[in-house]
Amino acid sequence: MVYLGVVEITSFADIIIYIGLLSLLLSGAFCIGAAVYALADFVEANVVLSGIIIRTTIYSILVLLFLFWIFDRPPFMVGFTGLAAHASYYTLVSKFPQIPVLHWKMALSAVLMIMQHYY
Repeated sequence: MVYLGVVEITSFADIIIYIGLLSLLLSGAFCIGAAVYALADFVEANVVLSGIIIRTTIYSILVLLFLFWIFDRPPFMVGFTGLAAHASYYTLVSKFPQIPVLHWKMALSAVLMIMQHYY
């Protein structure tokens, strides 16, 4: 029996399991990285279509959040922060390829995103 930090290896099968787990995590990280790269390449090649997709997605989420707020009656802060965050995202991507990084809209979007995830 060997103890390596948080892992206790008692047999050869444990070694195989941990090697398999590590290879699964590394291949998953590689796949996510490749997908992000392909998505960035698509956005770069199709700027107008990407802007339309992003705006339509944000608008659809706003409509769904509003309907959720009407019919399901979540707590006020849950509904309000969701609506406010996505409304700020919509104003942020109004001039899509140029997103103002050092602007008050970006700071507001970041604050509302954090509030949305904690309320």
